[in-house]
Amino acid sequence: MHSDQGIKLVRRRLADGTERAYLYDRATGRRLPDDPAARATVVEDLRRRERLARAPESGTFEDLIRRYYAHPDFTARRPRTQTFYREHIEPLRKVYGDLPVVLMSTQWLRELRDEIVDQGHLHKARHRLVVVRLLLRFAMREIDLEIPRGLFEVRLPSIGARDQVWTMEQEERFLAAADAQGEPLMRLALLLGAYTAQRLSDILAMRREQMVRTREEGRTIWWIRLLQAKTAAPVDVPVHQRLLKALGTKGAAAELLLPSPRGLQMDRWSFHRAWDRVFDAAGLAKSGLQFRDLRRTAMVRLAEGGATPIQIAAISGHTIETTMRILEVYIPRNRLMALAGMRHLK
Repeated sequence: MHSDQGIKLVRRRLADGTERAYLYDRATGRRLPDDPAARATVVEDLRRRERLARAPESGTFEDLIRRYYAHPDFTARRPRTQTFYREHIEPLRKVYGDLPVVLMSTQWLRELRDEIVDQGHLHKARHRLVVVRLLLRFAMREIDLEIPRGLFEVRLPSIGARDQVWTMEQEERFLAAADAQGEPLMRLALLLGAYTAQRLSDILAMRREQMVRTREEGRTIWWIRLLQAKTAAPVDVPVHQRLLKALGTKGAAAELLLPSPRGLQMDRWSFHRAWDRVFDAAGLAKSGLQFRDLRRTAMVRLAEGGATPIQIAAISGHTIETTMRILEVYIPRNRLMALAGMRHLK
C-alpha cells in the first residue's frame, strides 16, 4: 500500500515476464506519473478539484476577506494593526478576489512570494505571506474550509536586521523620478524623511501648526514640534533650509505638511503605493532600500557632519543608548571623520 491513502499501488506483469508497479489516484482512477515531483503536482491539482467540488459557492478570496473584516479577529485589533493588514490584503483582493480559496496552492503562494522578492521587496513579500496565512487559518476555523497543509509551510523570505543607508546619489535619483512622474508629494516625503529623522507615521500626521519660528543666536529658526506617536517623546526638529524651501512658511494651521491629493491625511497603504511607483521608476527596486531607512540615514549624516550623539538623539527622539548603537554600526572611521573631530579641539 502506498503511504498516501489517496494513491493506489498496482503491480502488473509485463509480456517479458518482468513486474512493474503503477500508481493511480483512488478517487478518479487516473494513472499518476512515475516522477515524484510531477506526481505531487498532479495529486495536488486533483485534491484541489475535489475541494472545489465540495466548497460553498461563496468560497472565494473576496468572500473570505469580507468575512474577516467583519469578524472580531479583525475588528478587535488596534487601528494601526488593522491598517497594516489592509495594506497587504487589499492588493491581493484586487488581483485574486475571484479566486476560490480552495484553489490556492503552494505553487500559487510561492509564485506570489517570488514575484515580490524579484522586485526587491523582501519585507513586503514576508508580510504578504504572513497575512495570507492569517486569512487561511481564519478560513479553516470560521468557515470550515479545507486548506492544504503545504500553504503554511511555504518558506518566508529570510531577512536580517536592517542596515541600509541611502546615498546622496540614490536620493537624487528618487527626486528626479518624482519630478518626472509628476509626484511632488513623494519628493516632499523624501525630504521630510531625510531632514527630520522621523518615522513615517509621525510625518504623515504633521500639520502646519506644528511649525514654529523662534529667534536663536540672532537669527530666525523654524522648527517642527511634535509628540512622537510610538514613544510619546516630545521632539523639536530644526527645519533644514532645503526642507524649509520645499515646505514654505505659509498655510492654514490645520493644513497637513504631506496631505493626500484630496487634502486628507494619507494612510500608509496609499502612501506606499505612490512611493513604490516613484521608487521603481528611479531604478531602485533592487537596492533593498525603504522609506524608513531615511531615518537612519539622517542620523548617520548628522554624525558625519560633527553632531554629537546627544544632539542626534534630540532630533531623532531615540534614547542616547540607541543612538550610540546605530552610530557604532554605521559611522565610518576614516581620515575625514578624524579631521572633523580634530576641529573641535581648541
